[in-house]
Amino acid sequence: MLIYGKYSYLGLDIGSSLIKLVQLKREKKGLKLSCYGFIETPKEAVTDGKIIDPAAVAVRLKVLLKRKHFKGNRVVTSISEEYVIFRHLVLPKMSFKELMEVMKYEAQKYINVPLKEVIYDWFPLRYMNEGEMEVLFVAAPRSIIQGYMEVMIRAGLYPVGIEVDVLALVRNFHFYMKAGKNTEGQENKSSILLNIGTKNSNMVIIEGRRYCFSRTVPLRGSYFTGKVMETDNMLWEKVEYKKKDPDLLNYKGSVSAAVDLVKEIQRTIEYYLYQVEDGEINLNKIFIMGGPAGISRLNYLISSELKIETLLLHPLEFIKYESRDKFFYIKEDMNYFNIAVGLALRRWQSVKY
Repeated sequence: MLIYGKYSYLGLDIGSSLIKLVQLKREKKGLKLSCYGFIETPKEAVTDGKIIDPAAVAVRLKVLLKRKHFKGNRVVTSISEEYVIFRHLVLPKMSFKELMEVMKYEAQKYINVPLKEVIYDWFPLRYMNEGEMEVLFVAAPRSIIQGYMEVMIRAGLYPVGIEVDVLALVRNFHFYMKAGKNTEGQENKSSILLNIGTKNSNMVIIEGRRYCFSRTVPLRGSYFTGKVMETDNMLWEKVEYKKKDPDLLNYKGSVSAAVDLVKEIQRTIEYYLYQVEDGEINLNKIFIMGGPAGISRLNYLISSELKIETLLLHPLEFIKYESRDKFFYIKEDMNYFNIAVGLALRRWQSVKY
């Protein structure tokens, strides 16, 4: 069966600028990149994480499917957390059947619209002391979900799940930990995952392997480019060329953008501390990923400002690829596939959200 077999689900990440699709292959020696591809999203077809024109997106997705050789048609995609309600609930320990009944009533407490207008789900996070359990409750507008469903069905795919993008990032991180890449000693420590995207950035606080808190901020890769262009009077092409240059952070605009990013990280930590009971967090590492994460010395600047070790993560640290002649191009491309990879990994590991 494909779910637990050799090939993963198709991991589909539909963005406002790119549609990304990836599939992995499971071998005795680990995971291997089987197939991936991306194509431009039709103009104005996706806005702020909402699919405005499902038919146009489906047509473009079918073009991508024809270009590549993916195995099967089972697919997992995700929506942006900005449309999702997250609630951490502490409930008495109970069976899954009992929890199903209880959540029907709990949902009414946190959703201020008719339940028929939303789709909700929940995940047991952990069993606590004194006979209690922590449950993550999530809900999203049905209209948002239906847009993604329509795209997948029109493209001839079989949807097996629609997740939240930040939870896909958490699953991705679990595989980093399993591979032991820059994650030693994190099982009982708190970390921040920072995924810098083309539209915005995701910040996720996790404790060991457990999701705790997330926040989306409007700082993206092009923000660095724009700041340097504006402050240092530099053309776009030259800024993009210099993003891997060690001297880039010598430019005022680049430093200004990095400082803004540091401020958002600080705010995220403050928001989280405000919500937890003891107001403390054992945070010892920040892991950054995404295309702009590779901006030269960005991790060192963040580490210097926050006094927290900051490391780069890349999917190819735990995924193999045999075609060495194309490695450079694949490595650059896969910087933008962190969410898609996390989606493709669904059900290959028991994930503690």
